[in-house]
Amino acid sequence: ARGPTQIVINSAGTYAYVINFFDQSISMYAIERNGILTPLTPSTVRTEPNTSIVIHPAGNFAYATSDGAISMFSIGTNGQLTPLNTPSITAQNYPRFIAVHPAGKYAYTLGQNHHISMYSIGNDGILAPLSTPSIILNDNTSPTGMVIDSAGRFLFTVAYNYGISAFAIGSNGILTPPAAPMATGPGRGIAISN
Repeated sequence: ARGPTQIVINSAGTYAYVINFFDQSISMYAIERNGILTPLTPSTVRTEPNTSIVIHPAGNFAYATSDGAISMFSIGTNGQLTPLNTPSITAQNYPRFIAVHPAGKYAYTLGQNHHISMYSIGNDGILAPLSTPSIILNDNTSPTGMVIDSAGRFLFTVAYNYGISAFAIGSNGILTPPAAPMATGPGRGIAISN
């Protein structure tokens, strides 16, 4: 596979998925007890030239972003990704990162110019824009990462030329933007401990 850009592991620690940007595919692996990755059969699923991937907290769906779309998959008990009946939805502003709320009800993408799109997640795994579909924090930033805290109260973003910002997550999934960044200066990524 050419151009691997991200790897994610399901919560059970049994399967791993790797985005291959240039091959426009996602590689699928079983994780053996000794940590060795064994390709599934088939070993890849074709998709867009994706930029990020996330697994639903329940472990039954996966979502991958590309320049103009979000691809949506079910995850079988054998770890295989299968496109949903609606395999993708159009996405705005070149989403680079995607996160799913810990409760599994909402998803968020972060794109160019700190543009955050907000979605509900149906029981069938399909994403649908919320009543307030998106917000733009600052139109001159270069976002480099996004994460949601384990309690599902806040979404944090980091931008290379803006700093770290914290958004409150409402009970309806809508984000409330901060008045100003929490910390300024360049940043390349962000993570939160459990």
